Amino acid sequence: MDAFEQGGEQMAEMWQWTVPPGTETIHTTLRENLGMEPWQSQAVEFDPFAMAWSIMEQSPEVLVEAPSLDPLNAALSMMEQFV
Repeated sequence: MDAFEQGGEQMAEMWQWTVPPGTETIHTTLRENLGMEPWQSQAVEFDPFAMAWSIMEQSPEVLVEAPSLDPLNAALSMMEQFV
């Protein structure tokens, strides 16, 4: 679940820098006022949730087994001999 929490944080941080699909130039008026050429935007795919899912899929499964009760049963059997 940490991977998805990190994905949410990354998405929130990147949101301020997103540009709507189909945008060709960015801050055209500001750049022209500063004497700069318009900047041509390029699409960048950023999906932190897909990255998190990929990390989870590639992670090995951790199998947690209950501890063996054999030592406990052996100890109880020994105690029954004294009772």
